[in-house]
Amino acid sequence: KQRIGEIKRYQLDANGAITSDPPITAQSKLFTRASGIGSYSSGGRSIWTVGYDPLCMSSALPLDGNYNNVTTANTANLESLLYNCPATSSTATTQNLINFVRGFNSSWEENSAQTAVRTSVLGDTYHSEMVLVGIPNAPWSSDVTTFGKSEAYFRYQYNYSGFIDSNASRRSQLYVGANDGMLHAFDLDLNERWAFIPPSVTPMLRNMTGTTGLNAGSGTSNSIFSVDGPITVKDVYFYGESKWKTVLMGGLGWGGNSYYALDITNPDAPAHLFTVNNDTANKVINYWDASGKKSTFAYNASCTKFDYSKLGGAWSRPVIMLLPFNENSTSQRWVAVFGGGYAGGASVTGTGSTSAFGAYVYVLELEPDSSISTTSCGATSGGAVTSTG
Repeated sequence: KQRIGEIKRYQLDANGAITSDPPITAQSKLFTRASGIGSYSSGGRSIWTVGYDPLCMSSALPLDGNYNNVTTANTANLESLLYNCPATSSTATTQNLINFVRGFNSSWEENSAQTAVRTSVLGDTYHSEMVLVGIPNAPWSSDVTTFGKSEAYFRYQYNYSGFIDSNASRRSQLYVGANDGMLHAFDLDLNERWAFIPPSVTPMLRNMTGTTGLNAGSGTSNSIFSVDGPITVKDVYFYGESKWKTVLMGGLGWGGNSYYALDITNPDAPAHLFTVNNDTANKVINYWDASGKKSTFAYNASCTKFDYSKLGGAWSRPVIMLLPFNENSTSQRWVAVFGGGYAGGASVTGTGSTSAFGAYVYVLELEPDSSISTTSCGATSGGAVTSTG
């Protein structure tokens, strides 16, 4: 059975003590929204993802300003993403899964109608954590003598103060991963504004459903790990666009060997930047660009720019920082640094070994580079993408 998650907000008095007011709970608010129709703006839920697998899809999963594309209206596209380009299809099974993800009792596990909302509509937060993001507030300094190579002076050079001014009224938002397959975005009143399913997690969702019952209370569901890892948020300057962005980067923890990154500068208009995944079972690497196009290629010794074959379970919290870009140069680039992850006993056994993953440190450049393509890693022309980070 899927585990139940919860977030509670308590009221404090002037002295910082908890008052007798009952706490606001995310579960109760989400239970009401899950029964609604449409997106958040219509009183329902906005659940979104990105995805386009050229192996079996003629176009990408559509996404509009409502951020609500994980719906039965997109059954055909979602079926390709949920089941990794299935040879055979079942519309009913796919729609049951979509409804389960949205919080309904579609597997008939609970003693209610299949169209009723489950008590476990919000999944458990096990190893992830809550991160509150408000207005930009990183320090900056014009003191080149003391801080010439620091992030503070870099922010001064690239007008971070202007970024602060333009986001001075930005709404605060709470981000937390859960094992219902989603990164949830809550406002301060614990309303879920939107929930994002990383493209590397989408095929895992079918593992949440067990046996569909013949009547109320006779079905089953499964607890899985999915969006289970650490979250880092940092303001990053993108040279190609000459602009600052607030970047959220998260790992899957027990969920798998994968990291995802979002632009959350506008809390009401998030954007996918990239997702990486090391599929150790099939010995292939998956890379999704900003649009969600998936590029898949086998482990390849000549693949240097997209070599995530050494990435284990994504437990390491990314540290986003400035690094010198060229030796003996003051040029700097923003990178995410993280450990190679948990290897599950598959320790390094020699160069080129398929089990040689985990015992590494990754330094991932966040700046997109259209001159770098997965073609160099063996991706076919139809499934090749260029770097969006």
